[in-house]
Amino acid sequence: MWLSRYHHGLAVIIGVFCAMWLGFFTVYVARGVSGDHQLLTDLPHWLDAFLFWLGYANSTVNPILYAVFNVEFRRAFQHIIADFCCR
Repeated sequence: MWLSRYHHGLAVIIGVFCAMWLGFFTVYVARGVSGDHQLLTDLPHWLDAFLFWLGYANSTVNPILYAVFNVEFRRAFQHIIADFCCR
């Protein structure tokens, strides 16, 4: 039972990571391969910026996912917050 819960959490963490970085890496690798940046020139600036920040927003989502799926991480995080708030 524990192993399947562990695998479920790991799959969610990896899936969210891939989903959030996929657009960024797709756009920037395609531009790098094209050399003269003619590929994806019609991509709206807002979409380019969104994909860029979506990848970096993954750094915000990771601690939340770890806290949800990992009991040890949750306990350590609660201990750090308690020490910080109750000085």
